[in-house]
Amino acid sequence: MGIIAFVRCLSFNHLLQLGILLLWLPLIGCGSGSSGGGDGEGPTIDISFPLPNSNLAGDTDHITLRGRAVGADEVSVSQVLINNRSFAATLKRPPPGLTDSAIAEFDDQGDLSGWSAQIALLRQDNDIKIEATDDRGRSRTVTLTVHNTPSFGNRGGLALDAANNRVLLTSTALDFLVTVDLDTGKRSVISDSNTGTGLPAFDFPTNIALDAAHNRALVMDLGLKTLLAVDLDTGDRLVISDNNKGTGPEFINPRDVALDAGNNRALVIDYGSDARDNLLDALVAVNLNTGNRSVISDNNSATGPAFKFPRTMALDVAHNRALVIDFSFNSEDTEDVLLAVDLDTGNRSVISDNNTPGTGPAFKSAGPVVLDAAHNRALVGDFGSKALLAVALGTGNRSEISGSDTGVGPEFQSPRAMVLDAAHNRALVGDFGLNSLLAVDLDTGNRSAVSESHTGTGPAFEKLHGAALDVVNKRILVVEPSALLAVDLTTSNRSVISDSNTGAGTEFIKASDVVLDAVNNRALVIDSGLKALLAVDLGTGNRSVVSDSSTGAGFEFDTPEILVLDAANNRALMIDSGMNVLLAVDLGTGNRSIISDTNTGAGPAFASPSGVVLDETNNRALVIDIGSSRTDMLLDALLAVDLDTGNRSIISDSNTCTGPPAFKSPSGVALDEVNNRVFVADLGTNTLLTVDLDTGNCSAISDEENGAGPTFTTPTTVALDVVNNRAFVIDWHVRALMAVDLPSGDRVIVSQ
Repeated sequence: MGIIAFVRCLSFNHLLQLGILLLWLPLIGCGSGSSGGGDGEGPTIDISFPLPNSNLAGDTDHITLRGRAVGADEVSVSQVLINNRSFAATLKRPPPGLTDSAIAEFDDQGDLSGWSAQIALLRQDNDIKIEATDDRGRSRTVTLTVHNTPSFGNRGGLALDAANNRVLLTSTALDFLVTVDLDTGKRSVISDSNTGTGLPAFDFPTNIALDAAHNRALVMDLGLKTLLAVDLDTGDRLVISDNNKGTGPEFINPRDVALDAGNNRALVIDYGSDARDNLLDALVAVNLNTGNRSVISDNNSATGPAFKFPRTMALDVAHNRALVIDFSFNSEDTEDVLLAVDLDTGNRSVISDNNTPGTGPAFKSAGPVVLDAAHNRALVGDFGSKALLAVALGTGNRSEISGSDTGVGPEFQSPRAMVLDAAHNRALVGDFGLNSLLAVDLDTGNRSAVSESHTGTGPAFEKLHGAALDVVNKRILVVEPSALLAVDLTTSNRSVISDSNTGAGTEFIKASDVVLDAVNNRALVIDSGLKALLAVDLGTGNRSVVSDSSTGAGFEFDTPEILVLDAANNRALMIDSGMNVLLAVDLGTGNRSIISDTNTGAGPAFASPSGVVLDETNNRALVIDIGSSRTDMLLDALLAVDLDTGNRSIISDSNTCTGPPAFKSPSGVALDEVNNRVFVADLGTNTLLTVDLDTGNCSAISDEENGAGPTFTTPTTVALDVVNNRAFVIDWHVRALMAVDLPSGDRVIVSQ
C-alpha cells in the first residue's frame, strides 16, 4: 500500500469563516473510479482544484488538492485518503493532534464538508488517487491526472545540442531554459527560478546559443538586458555581460545571440529604443572573457541600408558575415529585409527583400533565420504568411519550403524560433501558436510534431479575450477576434460555438468580450471592429445584431470593448474605451444611452476604463481604470459609478490601497458579493488581488510570491466561480486560460 496522506477537513464553522458558500454545485465530478467494500454505492468524490487534465507547466513541485466527499444513502464519510503510491501528500498546516489516519470533521448532514491537502508533484504527468470510505466500509476511488511538464510559453529561442540528441529552448513567458528530447519529445527544466543558482533569474529570455565546448548555453535576456551563461549540468547562471559588467555601449533591447567561437565572442542583435529614447539598432560583439561590448555595425558606422528593426540573425563563418532579418515599421511600406553584415567592416548589403533583389513569395513578418550552408541558402520562418521560406544567397530568390500550400501536417500558426538539423535534413521549428516543436522535412515540406505542450485539444488560442462562466454546461466561454469558443472544464478541450464557418449572420471582426445570457441561451459579444453588440445563439452559433449604428438609437459606438449583463433591467452595461464612456444598451431595442462620462455625472473623469462589473445590490457599476500616460491621467483605480446619476467616486487607487500590492495596471474585475470585495487582475504586478469595497484595502491572492504553479505574465480577465472557491484568469501573453485556487493562491493552466 502506498503512503497515507494527511487530509485537512473543514467543518461547517470553518466554511463560514472562510466565506465559502455552503450551496455546493459540483462543477467537476470525479465519479469515475472504483467502488468496493460493503453493500451499495460508495461516496461521491468531487474535486474543485486542480481541474482534471490541467497543467502546471513544470513550474512547481507541489499543488493544493481540494474537494469534497459525500456519502450515499445519508451515510457519513469516515475517511479520505490520498494514495498515489509514487509520492507523499502532506498537510499544508496540520492541526494539533492529527494522527497517521485521515480524520474528518462533518457538517450537520453527516457529509464531509471539505478537505484539502498539499500534494508533492514530479515534473511529469501525475496520477493522484483519492479514496473515500463511509461508515459502512463502502469506498470509492478516483484518479485525477495533473500534468506538470514545461510548456513552450509564448516565444523564445532554440539551439540544437546534436551530441545529446536534444534541443535547448527558452521561454519568454515562463522564464526558463528547458531541453526537449528529440526521440521522446519529453521536456525537462535545466534552469529557472527553482533550478540552478546564481542571480539574476530569467526575466524574458529571448534567445539562446549553444557553447558545447564549455558545456553551457548563452542566453540573451531582454528583461534583464543581460547575456547569461547557463551550466547545462547544474542550471547555474552566470552574468557574462550587462550594463554593470563589461564596458562599451549599454544593451537597450537585446534580442538575439549567436556564438562566434573562433573569436571567443558572442554576437548580439540589439533592436532599438527605450523609454529614454536611446537608440542602438546595432550588431554588437561581446567578449566572453571580459563582457566588454563593441559595435560591429550600426546606423552611425559602416555603409549600406540602415537598420530599422533588426530582429534575428545567423552567423555565416565561411563568409565572415552575419545574416540579419530587419523589419520596417513604416505603416505605408512595411517590409522585411534579409541583410548581410560584414563582420570586419560592418558594411550592410541587401540579400533579399520584397522589391529587389529576389523574386518569390513576399516576406510578411519574417522571424527566425538559420543558415543552410550546404545549399547556399537561408531558411526564414515567416509568421505573417505562416510559412517556412528558403532564400537563395546568390540571387535573393525566395521559395516556400513548407506552409499551407507545401507539405502536410500541422499547419504553422506562429513559427518564431528555428534551428537546422542538417544531419536529418530537417528544420526544427518552435511554433508558439501551436505550443509545439515541429520537424520540417526540407525535401517535402512535411511537418510533424516532435513535442507538444497543449493543454486540451481544439482551435489554438491566439488573441484571447473575455471569460464567462457557464456553470450548467461546465464550461468557460471566451472570444478570439473572429470566434466564440467554449472551454470544457472537464477535458480542457476547446470548441467553436460561432465563427465564419459555424452559425449564420454577421461575422465577427474583432470580438473583445463576452457575457452569458443563460435565460435566453445566448452569449452577448461585443465587437469593436464592427462597432456592434451581437447575440449568439448557443445552440446554433447564429449571430444577430443587438445594437449598432443601424440598430437602435442614441450614442454612436466608437471602440466598444467591455460589457456586463444587467438582466434585471434587460440591458447590457458597456465600456467604450474610445470615448471613455460607460453606457447602457437596451437589449430589446438596441438603444444606447450614456450612464457616465465627462459630461454625465460628477467625480474623477475616466482616463482609460478597462473593466466593469455590476453591483446590483448597491445600484452601481464598479469600473477599473488603467490610466493613460497619453493624457497624464494616471488613475489606476477602482471607481464606483451610480447608475442613476452617473456620479463617479474612487473606492481604491494607488494612494488609498494599503496593500501590498497597490494598483499598477489593473485590468479585469469580478465581484464577490458575499465577501463584499472584488477580484482584480493587475497587469503591472502580474497579480490577482482583492479589494475590500468598504476600506479600499488590497490583498494579493495569487502572484509570484503567493501560490504555486505557473506565474502570471499578463493577466487581463478574471471570472469568479464562488461556488467552487476558485477564479479563472486569462493570461494574454501565454495565450492560456488559468484557474486559481482562492484559499491557497495556487495556479494551473486549464487550456492552452
